[in-house]
Amino acid sequence: MPAERSRWRRFLRRWRPWRKPGHYDYDRITLSASDIEAKAYQRHLGGGAEQWDRRGRFQAFLLHTLGLQVGDRLLDAGCGPLRAGVHLIEALEPSHYCGIDFNADFIKTARHLVADNERLTAKAPRLECFADFAFQRLAAPPFDWVLAFSVLNHCDAATRRVFFGNLPGVLAPHARVVISHADWFEEGALAGTPLELMRVLRTPAALAPGLDITEWGFASPPEGKLFPIVVVTPAARAATLPR
Repeated sequence: MPAERSRWRRFLRRWRPWRKPGHYDYDRITLSASDIEAKAYQRHLGGGAEQWDRRGRFQAFLLHTLGLQVGDRLLDAGCGPLRAGVHLIEALEPSHYCGIDFNADFIKTARHLVADNERLTAKAPRLECFADFAFQRLAAPPFDWVLAFSVLNHCDAATRRVFFGNLPGVLAPHARVVISHADWFEEGALAGTPLELMRVLRTPAALAPGLDITEWGFASPPEGKLFPIVVVTPAARAATLPR
């Protein structure tokens, strides 16, 4: 484990060049068993404990509004300690949720939450810890959906290219990749990949008419630039769909 943790930190020095005072040093977050029991992990993500459940439910609402079905397979890229995952695991068929994160203690927390909940345990989610967006290591059936919620906005351009370059190998032909906090996004980000932009949601109303984002625990307008949210899909599918 020490060698693996050292590898994570070397990668994160490359992955999080934007570190500034006031930002959490995500790769250095550690959680003891007592921290997990006390739900201390909740303070490390936006909204903290106060908005934990509502913001997690929003991510499930987002995917369901965009078309997620109970029989679909979902990759939660950057699942953390399952803020959204607990809701998504329950909504999907057994073994259809896969969550990955580079923080080993967040995955430890996620596994604890699943083991401590019979309903989640029965859904047999897969939870893995690895860096470099090495999706090929999953060796899983193709995913219908990928969620990257507040993940790629914390990456530099080179790391985003790794994400988009590795992702197609685990996607079903009809897959949709949902990316939040995407004010950095431009179609050139997909250059050299078999992916295309399908849709851009620039405001809450574009997701659902009359949507009040404050009901989901976000400020209005949402802090941290939650929107735009972009949806990316394999190119053959994007060519047949209106944007």
